Amino acid sequence: MDKIIIRNLEVDTIIGIFEHERLNRQKVLINCEVALDLSRAGESDDFRDALNYSEIEQILYATAKNSQFLLVEKLASVMADKIMNLAESVQSVRITVDKPNAAKYAQSIAIEINRSRN
Repeated sequence: MDKIIIRNLEVDTIIGIFEHERLNRQKVLINCEVALDLSRAGESDDFRDALNYSEIEQILYATAKNSQFLLVEKLASVMADKIMNLAESVQSVRITVDKPNAAKYAQSIAIEINRSRN
């Protein structure tokens, strides 16, 4: 299956359960893989046969930027559902959200959400 991949989208957001997380924006890193058939666009070289990856990026960015969610799981799930609803051609979505400041000893804590039409 073909994929559109967005790597290391950095967004400052409100996410978390602790008071300081509710008051201060913190960085999250978002990675996204969208599986779909891109053969028609590859043959035609016509943007109308493709899924607009800028639209995917905007969904990820706006959803995270406007987040008031408590859990990273919820943020990733909402983003995945929005992308699945973009087009029937989207077969699956994998979203990983890293929260770099969540761990004391690790570089980051991440949540991965997978959604598919199967």
